[in-house]
Amino acid sequence: MFAALRIGASNILLERWATAPSVAETVERFKPTVMLSVPAVYHRLLDAGLASTPAFRALRHYVSAGERLPPQIWSAWEAAGGHPILDGLGCSELVYMVIGNTPQRRRPGSSGLAMPGVELRIVDESGTILAEPGKTGRLEVRMPSVCAGYRAADDKPSDPPHQPEDRFRPDGWFATGDEYLHDADGFYHHRGRTGDMLRVSGIWISPAEIEDVLAGIRSISETAAVLGESEIGLAEIVLYIVPAPGADGSAAVAAARERLSRALPP
Repeated sequence: MFAALRIGASNILLERWATAPSVAETVERFKPTVMLSVPAVYHRLLDAGLASTPAFRALRHYVSAGERLPPQIWSAWEAAGGHPILDGLGCSELVYMVIGNTPQRRRPGSSGLAMPGVELRIVDESGTILAEPGKTGRLEVRMPSVCAGYRAADDKPSDPPHQPEDRFRPDGWFATGDEYLHDADGFYHHRGRTGDMLRVSGIWISPAEIEDVLAGIRSISETAAVLGESEIGLAEIVLYIVPAPGADGSAAVAAARERLSRALPP
């Protein structure tokens, strides 16, 4: 919203709950050129068959943030409407988007590249920088717009904002609370919130790593990997699978097992 006002563009704010009919009505009425929303809304619009309609094909760009955009939604949207959804990462504490795909440089399944003026680093639990591509760690950001801190409801106007040490670093770096890795081309890939990582057999595992592998299987609509417990009390990963409409559940499970056995370590 701030960026649009900064360049003199108009904002259209949908005050109602974003259902497929309410978004479609807004697009038809105001004919925007750029749409900014979240993956769940794009999923609803896809299910309603709206991506391929003239009103939605007339938009120039689609942007997604708020949560990770699954690659299957990205691919299905571009196939239906001819435009990609440009995924990105923003933080309230940083005001602006810090990582983003662009029309010129984009990679499905990634959050994109560092935005201009943004410094990024990935660190492990001890704060050591993980410079090697493919290493998952905690994302930290340094940029001019980082906020001064947090203010509690009962703080006095004269009180300085709180700066928790686990979020605000003395040298200006801010910990986003997201787990990320970057590939050899500089694209950043979201691996979940720091508290969402699953620890099994002494190894930290990202649910998104498992769910991404299953993207594109026609018999599967949605997946979710969560932490469970075996009969003897050991931590284990439990994978939930939603079969695609009309697909056989057993076939979907078999397809998932086969894909996982080829793509990930045991």
